[in-house]
Amino acid sequence: MTNDLKEMGNIASDAVRENLDEVRESAIECYERGRKTAHQIERPVEQFIRERPFKSMLIAVGVGWLLGRFWIRH
Repeated sequence: MTNDLKEMGNIASDAVRENLDEVRESAIECYERGRKTAHQIERPVEQFIRERPFKSMLIAVGVGWLLGRFWIRH
């Protein structure tokens, strides 16, 4: 009976490791996709900020204000 319990524990442990590896790989893929997307967006945003600094500042203030309002409510 003890051997059966150990074997079941080993099987469960192996299954958890396999699932953890899959989750880790998926998380790494998501991170890489997000990083690539951020780099693709970075240049146009930077260019927009350089061309329209005042408008960019107003947008940033507006977004900050909205986030602050939502933050205070929750």
